[in-house]
Amino acid sequence: MPRVMIDAKPVDVPEGTTILEAARRVDVDIPALCHYDGLPPNTSCMLCVVEIEGRNGVVPACAHPVSDGMVVKTETPKLCELRRVGLEMLLCDHVGDCHAPCQHTCPLDLDVPAMLRHVGRGDLRAAIETIRTDMALPAVLGRVCPELCERTCRRAVVDQPAAVCRIKQFVADEDAAGGDPYLPNAGAPTGKRVAVIGAGPAGLSAAYYLALAGHKCVIYESRDKPGGRLITDFDSETLPESVVASEVALLERLGVTIQYGRKIEGASALRDLVESHDAVLLAVGRLNGEAEDVFGLPVQKARLRVGPHTWQTSTDHVFACGDLVHPTDLVVLCVAGGKRAAFGINEVLSGIPDGSRREIDVRTRVPSLDSLSSWLRDRDRNRPERIDTRSVLTLEDMQCEAERCLGCDCQHRDGCLLRQYSERYGASKPPSGTGDVPLLARRLVGPSTEFEPGKCIRCGICVALSEARGEPIGVTFKGRGYALRIDLPFASSNPRGLDRSAAECIHACPTGALSATDECLGVSLAVS
Repeated sequence: MPRVMIDAKPVDVPEGTTILEAARRVDVDIPALCHYDGLPPNTSCMLCVVEIEGRNGVVPACAHPVSDGMVVKTETPKLCELRRVGLEMLLCDHVGDCHAPCQHTCPLDLDVPAMLRHVGRGDLRAAIETIRTDMALPAVLGRVCPELCERTCRRAVVDQPAAVCRIKQFVADEDAAGGDPYLPNAGAPTGKRVAVIGAGPAGLSAAYYLALAGHKCVIYESRDKPGGRLITDFDSETLPESVVASEVALLERLGVTIQYGRKIEGASALRDLVESHDAVLLAVGRLNGEAEDVFGLPVQKARLRVGPHTWQTSTDHVFACGDLVHPTDLVVLCVAGGKRAAFGINEVLSGIPDGSRREIDVRTRVPSLDSLSSWLRDRDRNRPERIDTRSVLTLEDMQCEAERCLGCDCQHRDGCLLRQYSERYGASKPPSGTGDVPLLARRLVGPSTEFEPGKCIRCGICVALSEARGEPIGVTFKGRGYALRIDLPFASSNPRGLDRSAAECIHACPTGALSATDECLGVSLAVS
């Protein structure tokens, strides 16, 4: 039985074992996009290349058998650079969005498509869980948000965007009216105490996320009720105080305490809070343009300077957010500032270094009006017109509206191997340039299977699987060179290419180019 060394780890394996199989036996992760256990090696992605001591060049680990005494290296600088270049070549042709444009535009990073999918299925519980993961005060923002996310909705290019804010308000209102509003699970108590000065939208948002992180949070508010500009800037018809009170009640259920009539002023009062708390967050609203300091901290151009990741001021344990840092007329930006400040405070209190893990986020250019118009005319199976948001709306209305969503996001991004390996080896997608978007389409390749050609890397796994599982039709390669693509072997209005092997092909696809049709409410942009 041959013995080989893989990254200084010895392993005995049967004759004929490939380097990739041997590496997995000693928990060495060699990247591979075109390999599937039980199928012949394809060697199309060339990410699994390794170096063998005593030999020149590299070999594909998925196809190269081991021999006794072989010494293999899998993560040399040369190999990492080869993989980075290879991944960037694949990213050049990758057409699809990791996150939808509406989510990018939302200051709170709300997963809008996921929320709309839940609503379309009538699952309001799942919808409110999605909303409250990304957003504090959704019932408030559903009424006063300027609909930033809707401005980048691709549907707006042709007719009207999905009514995201109205749907968000509906979900939050229904949740509150049910008598047992959804309460996210807070983390285990950390023993840390945080003081928040100001119960406006920024302070309330920060307190929400601090409580979810497990910190004990106390808000000090000079007025006799919460809300700040939510009360002073909006009339009761636009934003009833009962809506604000409902959101605050949920905060209190999370363990947040609000002390009203507590006006905190001056450097001395701030020092007292710092001595009795692990962190203090200043969320007191907009400063007078002539102010030179706040709580003894220097002010520049009516702003308090904070660190880019932690939102910490020049004084240790003192943080700031909202209008104090970025003056704005938009409530949603204040709420977003409070959320980011809470994350920054949590980083400092938990000892997590500044910054975050680099994440690949592929984005696709906006298709042309002609392309979108043609697609909507020929393939739109959803409600074509936006609901009248001024009328009394039912769940059925909201479901119809949610189904207008084009589903621009990738529901498989967390399991996408192309994305994972690109992050691992520092690959990045080059700029998209200008012009129309090719191959941004979904088409049926089976009774319950959709295929997105733009995400396909031509790894050939689905082709081999459909053949191995005895599909009567299956899928195949068409074209040559750069025109090579995966497709059905015959044109059909009711394709049955992937039937008995559909679930396995979907599971095996490394980029999510294959998906079950019931995972999508709409069909993506069919641009030819």
